[in-house]
Amino acid sequence: MVRDLAAPAWVDSVHHSLLTRIIMEQGGYPGSYAPYIEIDNAGYHPGFHSLLASFQWLANLNSLDAMKLFGQVLNALCVIAVYLFTKTLTQDTIAGLVAAMIAGFFTPMPAYYASWGRYTQLAGLLILPVSFSLLKALYESHAQGRLPWKLLLVASLASAGLFLIHYRVAVYLGCLVTADFASRAVEKIVKKFKNSPKNAWLREVIRANVGEIMVISLVAFTSLIMLIPWLPTALSNFIIPRANLWQGGERPFFSGFSWPFLTSAWGNYTLYMAGLGLAWSIIKKPVFAFTLVLWTILLFALANLDAMGILPGFINNTSVTISLFIHISALGGYLASQIIHLGWKALPKPFSRVYILFLVLSGIAVSWVAARQLLPVLNPITFLFRQADQPALTWISENIPQDETILINPFNWGYGLYAGNDGGFWITPLTGRRSMPPPVLYGMDNNVERIRKITRFSQQIVERSQDPNSLHELLQEQNIRYIYIGARGGVLSPRSMQNSPLYQSLYHQDGAWVFQVK
Repeated sequence: MVRDLAAPAWVDSVHHSLLTRIIMEQGGYPGSYAPYIEIDNAGYHPGFHSLLASFQWLANLNSLDAMKLFGQVLNALCVIAVYLFTKTLTQDTIAGLVAAMIAGFFTPMPAYYASWGRYTQLAGLLILPVSFSLLKALYESHAQGRLPWKLLLVASLASAGLFLIHYRVAVYLGCLVTADFASRAVEKIVKKFKNSPKNAWLREVIRANVGEIMVISLVAFTSLIMLIPWLPTALSNFIIPRANLWQGGERPFFSGFSWPFLTSAWGNYTLYMAGLGLAWSIIKKPVFAFTLVLWTILLFALANLDAMGILPGFINNTSVTISLFIHISALGGYLASQIIHLGWKALPKPFSRVYILFLVLSGIAVSWVAARQLLPVLNPITFLFRQADQPALTWISENIPQDETILINPFNWGYGLYAGNDGGFWITPLTGRRSMPPPVLYGMDNNVERIRKITRFSQQIVERSQDPNSLHELLQEQNIRYIYIGARGGVLSPRSMQNSPLYQSLYHQDGAWVFQVK
C-alpha cells in the first residue's frame, strides 16, 4: 500500500519523525523538544517514539523508509491482536482466526491508518488485547485462590506500557474492563439468584465481584507506580494544554464520525456480519454481546463529553470510530465460527478433512479478493511529500543556515491549528531547520498565547498569500527570510514571487522552490 509513497502520509507522520530524530540525536528520551518546537516538556506518546527510534537505529534506515516499514509491520500485527481479543472473550479459536482475517483483509481500518500516519493509536490497539487478556487470566487465578505475583507484574507492565504508547487507548482499556466487569456481574447476579438459597445469592455475588475489583485495583496501583516518572509530564503536556484550549460545548454530537471509515473496501460486508453476529450472540453468548455493546457506548459517551459541555474532548469520535474494527471483527468472527461449527456437526466424520480444506481454500480466495479492494484505499489527498521535495530539502540542509525559520504553505488542519500543505512540512524533521507553521505539536504548548500567535500568523499568511507586497511586509515583521514551496503546492504562489523584486529565487527544480525574502 505504501510502496510508491515518497514519505509517510499526512500530518502526524511529520512529528513522529521529528521526535524520533530528537531521540536519536540525544541518545535517549529528551526533556524537551527544543530547539525544534517551543514546548518546555516532552511527553507525547514516548513509548511509540522510543520504539521507532530503536527500530530506525538498529535497521540503519533513513527516517522516511523506517517509518513506512515500521508502520506497515504494526498494521500487519493487528491480526494477532484481534485474534487474542476475540479468543479471550469467546474462548473460540475459530472465531479468533476468522476475526483476524476480517481485520487483516476486509475492514478498511486499520489499513487506512497509513493515510494519516496514526501509528501511535495503532500501536496502542495492539497492546490493549494483551493487557485485557492478562487481566482476565488474573481473574481466573484469583477465583482458584491464587494470585501469581509474576502474572500481576506482567499485567501491570503491559498496562503501564499501553499508557506510554497512547494515553487515549489506555482509557479505552479502562472502558473495556468496566464493560466486561459489568456484563459478567449481571450474569452472576442472574445465575446466583436462580440457583442459590434465598438471601445467599447476594453475598456470593458481592464476594466474587469484590475479588475482581481487588485484582483490577492491584494492577492499576502497580501500573501507576511504574508510571510515576511520566505522570507529571503527561499532565503538563497533554491534559493541561487541552483544558486551557477548551471552550465547552462547541462541537455537535458525533462530530467527526464518518461512515466511510467503516464501509470502504469490503467494510459493508463486515458490518452485516457484525450485526448478525451481535444478534446471534445475544441469544447464545450474551456476556460477549453486552460487553462489546457497553464498551462501544462508553467510548462514544466519552467522545461526546465535549458536546455536552462536561469535559474537554480528550477522546474524539473519529478516534473511536477508527477503533471499531476490533468490535466488528470480533462479532463477525463469532458469527462465522458458529456457522463453521454447525457445518462440522452436520457433516459425517469421513468428510471432516475435506471440510477443513474447503474452509481454508475459501478463506484464502476470499481474502485475496478482499485485499485487492483494500490496497487502493489510501487517500492521495494526504500525501504531502513528493519525490521532488527530497533533493530540495537536501539543498536546504546544505545552503540555508541552521538557525533560520522557513515559511511553508500553511492550511487549517483542525483543532484551531495550522499545518504544512506540502513537502515543506518535513523541513524540520529532515533538515533540522524550523518551519512556520511548525509541526502541529505546537498545539500542546502550555503557553496558550504562543499557540495563538502561531495560529494567527499562519492565518495571515493564507490571507496575504496572493499579495506579494503585503506578504513581504508580514515576513519582515517576523524576521523570516526564506520561503519553501513544495511540489504539491498550496496557497503561496511561486509565480507571483518570481515576478516580484521583493523575492529572489534560490532553488527551482521539478516544482519545488526556495525563495529568499529581500
